[in-house]
Amino acid sequence: MPTPRRAVSTQRQSMNDRCENLSAVAAPLADRKLPSLAAALHAATVRDRLVEHLPESELDGGAPGIELLKHTPGKRCVIAYDFATRHGRRRVIGKLYRRERGQAIFANMRKLWQAAQCATPRFHLPRPLAYVAEWGMVLQEAAPGIRADYLLHHGTFAQTVAATARNLAALHRLDLDLESRNTLALHLQKYCHPGLEHLMADLPEARRRLAALAAQLLSDGSLAAMKRCPVHGDLGLTQIFHAEDHVSFIDFDGLCRSHAALDLCNFIIVLKTHLGRASDRMIALFLEQYDRLRPLGEIEGVRQYQALIYLRRAMIAWRHRLDRDWRAQALACLTAAEHALDQRRSFSDRHPAKVSFHLFGERA
Repeated sequence: MPTPRRAVSTQRQSMNDRCENLSAVAAPLADRKLPSLAAALHAATVRDRLVEHLPESELDGGAPGIELLKHTPGKRCVIAYDFATRHGRRRVIGKLYRRERGQAIFANMRKLWQAAQCATPRFHLPRPLAYVAEWGMVLQEAAPGIRADYLLHHGTFAQTVAATARNLAALHRLDLDLESRNTLALHLQKYCHPGLEHLMADLPEARRRLAALAAQLLSDGSLAAMKRCPVHGDLGLTQIFHAEDHVSFIDFDGLCRSHAALDLCNFIIVLKTHLGRASDRMIALFLEQYDRLRPLGEIEGVRQYQALIYLRRAMIAWRHRLDRDWRAQALACLTAAEHALDQRRSFSDRHPAKVSFHLFGERA
């Protein structure tokens, strides 16, 4: 796969998310909800932990390079550790969580990794390495390849989309014992944080529309009876790394058993958001590739999950309400959510690739 010029200069930072909260770089030690953060950024202390938890790493005695990639104050922090071994350089990603949340995430990742090793088709993800209990940190291999957002306007992006569809279908085919989220009420609580009431307060002209949408979704009990499978829960371009002929997914904080439509709708709306009207070809390619491994005729809940994802995007606009156009963005997402719930066609009407533009044709 030819490497785009931009990716050449950013491959190191594309190994995972760069620090999105730059204030964390200036004062990363002040996070009282992540009390082990200071130790996780101290080279000598980190080296001792790596030796203890990764004996196979064969560290050469030098201190590791440390790069703060992302810090969400009070919630999590992502750190890259680069160190030398007898066999060359190695890069490990440490994800620091508050309280014991990392333990459950690591347990799920191990289940996922083990299931993926014997799955056909193969599901690709970085190998989980260890859980550092005293820090609340998950250690995992760095994902190989180039992050998908760096490929968005490169000629190979269609290959990335096709590989993403295949990897997502492989994930949805796995049989895993995970926490189940089978109602829209659970999803609304998770994805529309801190709550639609905040959006209503700052968009009084749309209060009735928002209340009607929320009521419709909360009263919809149809999802509870629908078939569930392992889902990523938050698949976007920054969670996808393209290497050679496949992609790997990262960030499994939202991994659970739910409905495939959650991941499908989320990723398709990501494509629409980034590519606008140019997304039609990519959406068709994505659905066609997915359908080859897991029939789209089995997918249920498309209307509901489209509406949910657009409501989530309205809340994201609200959280960035210092931006001048946040109101217009939120109202556009609200309109798209209403449009999604008005759709009455299903995947089973005719071949799924041919109905994709009807199901996903609304514009946010």
